[in-house]
Amino acid sequence: MCWVCLVVLLVDLTNVLPFGKAPASDGILDTVVKAVLLKRLVEVASVFNKFMWNGCYPSAWKEDRIVLIRKLNKPLELPSSYRPLSIINTIGKMFECILERRIEAHFELGGFFETSMVSKEVSP
Repeated sequence: MCWVCLVVLLVDLTNVLPFGKAPASDGILDTVVKAVLLKRLVEVASVFNKFMWNGCYPSAWKEDRIVLIRKLNKPLELPSSYRPLSIINTIGKMFECILERRIEAHFELGGFFETSMVSKEVSP
C-alpha cells in the first residue's frame, strides 16, 4: 500500500468513526481520536508504517474492556442473563483495518507465493 493510499484510508476511517460511543480501556473517546487524526494525519500514518515495517503491535491496543449487557426479561442473578460486549481500542481497530487492507492487496496482486512454491500439475 502506497503512502498516499494509507493517508486516504486513514481519512476514510476517521470519517466513519461513531460519535457518543463508550471509550475503550485506554479511556480515550472516539471524538478525541478523530480530532488528533485530522490534525496529525501524516504523523499517525508514519507511526503506523513504522509499526508495520517493524512487526510491532502495541500491547495496549490488544486490551479491551468487557461490559455486560443484560438480556431483556431475564433474571438478574443468572450469568446467562447477560451478554458480554467487548470494547476495543479505536486506534488498534484502525491499525488492524489497515493491516487487513494491506494483506488483501498483497493477495490480490498475486505477490504472496513465489513461483517455486506453486506446485505444477503433472500430466499422467
